Order: sequence, then C-alpha cells, then structure tokens
Amino acid sequence: MTTLSKYTSLTGSGFGTEIGDLDLARLDEAMVNEALNAFHETGGLMVIRDQGHIDPAHLRRFVTRFGTPEGNEKYNPGFLVPGYPDILRIGNAKENGEYTALFIQADPPPLLWHMDDSFRHPQPIGSCLFCIRTPPEGGETGFAGMTAAYDSLTVDVKHQIESIRTVHSYNHLNELLRRKNPHRPPLSEALRAQFPPIIRPLVATHPETNRKSLKRRLQRLKANRLCLWCGDDPAVEGSQFCEDHRERMNGLQKAHYLKKTIGNGNRYTNCEVCGCLIRKNGNVKYCRPCSVDRNGAWHDRRRSKQLRETGLC
Repeated sequence: MTTLSKYTSLTGSGFGTEIGDLDLARLDEAMVNEALNAFHETGGLMVIRDQGHIDPAHLRRFVTRFGTPEGNEKYNPGFLVPGYPDILRIGNAKENGEYTALFIQADPPPLLWHMDDSFRHPQPIGSCLFCIRTPPEGGETGFAGMTAAYDSLTVDVKHQIESIRTVHSYNHLNELLRRKNPHRPPLSEALRAQFPPIIRPLVATHPETNRKSLKRRLQRLKANRLCLWCGDDPAVEGSQFCEDHRERMNGLQKAHYLKKTIGNGNRYTNCEVCGCLIRKNGNVKYCRPCSVDRNGAWHDRRRSKQLRETGLC
C-alpha cells in the first residue's frame, strides 16, 4: 500500500482509502470536507480505524454530512439502537435465545457481488458500517471498484457498452431469492407499485468527479437480461423484450411504418432512444418502452397516459 500524507490507498488502482488521524468525536469542517473529497475521489470506500470511543450521536453526525440517514421501519424495532432508529444492528448476537441484531446468513461461494437497492430511485449513496465485535476469522465484507473496472476496459469494449441500458427490478430480485428460500413471500401489490422496474445506463457518470463507472458486472449481462418493457421476464435472444412484449413491439413498429409510408411522415418523429416512429405530440420524445426520464425512472401514470393517447404506444 502506498501512503500519501494521512491517506493510505487500499488498492493499486486507487480504489478505497484508509484515513488516519481522524477522530469522529472531534470533527471540524476541514476534516469533514477532506473525508468527503476522499470518499468521492477514491471510488466511495473509506476505512477509518480506532473509533471505539465514540457514541451513536458521533456516528450519526458524521454520516449526515454525506446525506440524510434512512429510517429502518421495516426491521424489528429490537434490532435498532435505542434512540437512533436510523442505526441498525447487524450480527448473530443473541439474548435469552433471541437475536438482538439482524442476522443474514451468507450464501456459500461464489460471492454474490451486488449493489444495494439499485431498484430504488433515487438510489442510496451507500452504507456506513461500524464494527463492534468480530469473530476470530470470517465475516469479511468485499468491495469492488467499478470505476477502476471501467478504466481497465479496452476502448472498443467501452464503445460497445456506452449505450446499453439495464433493468433493475425489485420483483425479479425477490423471485430469485425465493428460489433459495421458499418461505420468503412474494412482493405485495403495494411494494410492486412502490418499486417498479428502473432502467439505468450500464455506464454511469459520477456527478461529483465526472468519472465513469460500471453499474454491474459485464459477464452477467447476457444471462440476466430483462425485458425493457415489463422489467420482470427475461428478454428473448436478439431482442430487448420478452416474448409477449416483443410481439406487441413488432405490432407497434409495423403500425409506425405503415403510417409513415402513406404520406403522414411530417406528423411523426423518432424516439430518441430506440429510433422507432412516434406521433409528434408536444414534448413527447420517447415511445412507451423507452419513456424514461433523465434519471432513469419510469414516468408516472399521467405521462404514460399521454403516450397512450398518441394512438401508437
């Protein structure tokens, strides 16, 4: 590891840093700004040691400089730190035979590399882990630098993946987890409505550093590609849609072509994402499957209704 001032790089690529001489109980503005800069510049991974003397208030004060902490209403209240509902205890500790923390049984190898809550919009910036006790061995958490992964790609591969979009579906994830755990319930209609499939670019640009990174592993793209319309069913080989929605898309494309060729070309424009024809209608720029906003979230029902009223989507 290479040490620069009080920062120690954790990897040769520059992903991750260990910050020394930082006391979370005695933070000042300069320290906080340095920590924020280090967090962004090194890919979002920081290690800060020797903080066993701080209390939950110190930890929460530090975390709030990165964003607003989330509540943990969906978890057992007994797993939360008293007085700090946004701090969740994780582990295998028990008291009177009952868990006092959220215990998550790790899957056997290979490791399940993932990005937490990528199906949410906006997506959380990250998690802060504060270690209380560790076992003699095991219990590690692995992190992968997706900016470094992107930087390592050849120019040709970067060009090929630049326009790829991926579907992040809570329902699809839940169904995969249910295969391993039959007792896990399916998502309720309320949760499916609250977390519809999200379309995100494979290559993301960081808003602070303007550096590009990957949103997921490349080698899993083909195997796990989902329909861009419904976000739940696998896409048919050679298509961006599942079998049902591919047929619907073929019908839309045919209708677009026929209306274009009978002399109404000046009434139509191209979808800015897939290039298919849509009727000119105010500021509508996308066909229905591609009707995503600039942040990657599906448009609301009012927007979808506007698109349906064009008669084409």
